[in-house]
Amino acid sequence: KKRCNHALKLQKMSKAKQAKRKAGGGKAAAAAAAPAFTFTLANLLGPTVSEEKFFSTYWRKKPLHISAASDKARQRAFQNLFSLSRLLQGPAEILFGVEINAVKYDGVGKIDCNPPNTLQASSAVLKKLFADGCTLQYHQPQRHQAGCRNVVLALEQRFMALCGCNAYLTPKKSQGLAPHWDDIEAFVLQTEGEKEWHLYEPLETNPTDCSGDLHPSQLGKELLHVTLRPGDMLYFPRGMIHQAKTSATASTHLTFSTYQNFTYSDFLDSSLQLAVRRAAHEHPDLRQSLPLSFLNASSAAEETTLRQLVDKVTQTLLNHLPEAKTEFGFDFVCNRLPNPLFKKVAESNGELLTALEGDLRASIDRYLEQEQNEAGESDDQRGAAAAATTTRVEEEEGDDEGEQPEEEEEEE
Repeated sequence: KKRCNHALKLQKMSKAKQAKRKAGGGKAAAAAAAPAFTFTLANLLGPTVSEEKFFSTYWRKKPLHISAASDKARQRAFQNLFSLSRLLQGPAEILFGVEINAVKYDGVGKIDCNPPNTLQASSAVLKKLFADGCTLQYHQPQRHQAGCRNVVLALEQRFMALCGCNAYLTPKKSQGLAPHWDDIEAFVLQTEGEKEWHLYEPLETNPTDCSGDLHPSQLGKELLHVTLRPGDMLYFPRGMIHQAKTSATASTHLTFSTYQNFTYSDFLDSSLQLAVRRAAHEHPDLRQSLPLSFLNASSAAEETTLRQLVDKVTQTLLNHLPEAKTEFGFDFVCNRLPNPLFKKVAESNGELLTALEGDLRASIDRYLEQEQNEAGESDDQRGAAAAATTTRVEEEEGDDEGEQPEEEEEEE
């Protein structure tokens, strides 16, 4: 009887273990079957903030904090993007002052901690700097890390503007950078540890340069105070003053930036040169010589003339707006990461040839064709002028030859 009871007890325990194992296997299978997190703007914003709401309420206006909360897939995806171990196991050659900087904040300004007379940033040197309380600022990790590259690619596809990335690795109870503002739209993704952020009212509207280090006395009203944890995202617009520090844990975060040098002033700086060339081709009065004493004096008539010429340039810009946008977009097209807008069409001598699709290709073709036509017209004009000059010279030489006998007779 005792042996039977013992056998029944073992049987129950075995069934319980089997059930537990099945339950664990079911959870693992469910986790494996769960869709992987993909880095699109919509997914970064999460289910609570739509893209439409983001662009209408937050974009270029105010900061936004998205918490990962209990989203384990999001947390794992962020943690896989970048880490201190990834940096230490990264490319063999990392150069101080080029790809990486070591910095500290002493309460007044940023201190450069790059070792003197040392260019190579070895793992041993980076570990020591990190242990000494230095923040490691690693530039453009997307060159070596596929996860970072995927985020940059997704943001470039959404914003149709160049995007960059920097990694910041900060030891516990440390701060690497002084309060400052940047000339970019920033998306901060927390991958390891925790970091406490403070955001303040801008001192300047739509700045086109970074501020440099700001003194604590220059900080205005605090707009947001938040601690980022793995899986969290923080967006803040260009010009917003910010600073961040760690407390009990070390931290790794990635800052993805976009819309640098992407303002109306940047566009006009590029497109007005094109518009002036086109307007001068279409309007002869833009090619007339400047009046006497132009540099020494001004007159009401001169100001009227300039206004009329500027109006013609403006109208020319509006008439050729697609071409102007195409020329401004060359930098983006040539320097963005490879993406689905490009496709492989041929391979010759080891060089990959690519083709642009759709309206962009057509716009570029129209622009190049117009440039060729204008160049051809200019060549024709120069050729006609040269031919006229040659004809005139030949006629003059013929006249001279006809006059020579008369001169000889007079001498005789």
